[in-house]
Amino acid sequence: MTMASVPTPRGRPGPPSRSLPSNPRLLSLCLLAPCVAVLCVPLYAGASPSLLGVPFFYWYQLAWALISPLLLVVAYAGFNRPRAIGAA
Repeated sequence: MTMASVPTPRGRPGPPSRSLPSNPRLLSLCLLAPCVAVLCVPLYAGASPSLLGVPFFYWYQLAWALISPLLLVVAYAGFNRPRAIGAA
């Protein structure tokens, strides 16, 4: 049985609308930003400014390790959002 042959329920409300971006370029940027930010080492290859005694080099990478999953979830949810039939 293919997905096209599965009947869809009519008259039932869909999932609540979320305010996620629907632009594929913006969603792709969510995936690309952490890669570029961490791979451009000259941007953060210094010891200052330090945060609570931790050099910038380390806390910058840790910050991106915490931000990256959030951006990944936004991109996943945006790309997997159900689209209306016939929408371009």
